[in-house]
Amino acid sequence: MGYQIYMREVDLRIRKENFEAALSAVKAAFSSSWTEHLDTFEEAMSDFDYAPEYDEDGNIDGFEFIGEKLRNDREFWDTVAPFVEEGCYLEIEGDDLEIWRWKFRNGKVVVQYPTFLWDDDEEESCETAT
Repeated sequence: MGYQIYMREVDLRIRKENFEAALSAVKAAFSSSWTEHLDTFEEAMSDFDYAPEYDEDGNIDGFEFIGEKLRNDREFWDTVAPFVEEGCYLEIEGDDLEIWRWKFRNGKVVVQYPTFLWDDDEEESCETAT
């Protein structure tokens, strides 16, 4: 069955000069039998159900999530976080409607959760008529 996720928003940049190091990190972090066939970082992203998108200079500037379920995605992003540009984030919604972001700070992934506020402080509360 699994936990389905939806990428609500993606703000991601990985410079092309970091692709080789990111691939090496993925190969070191995950099973060799699973990663030995990978020749490029783009192939590694594809194995995790991410189809990279590129800017005019060949840097990754986003992706399309082509999967459905949360697998070991967090471990993948923890592994490549040192190669992601500072301040980038992935905003995710789970099938239970939970929303969170994986924010890239100082080479690590920080999990953020939104705060929702009702903007009705000036209104009086509903009172039962007697």
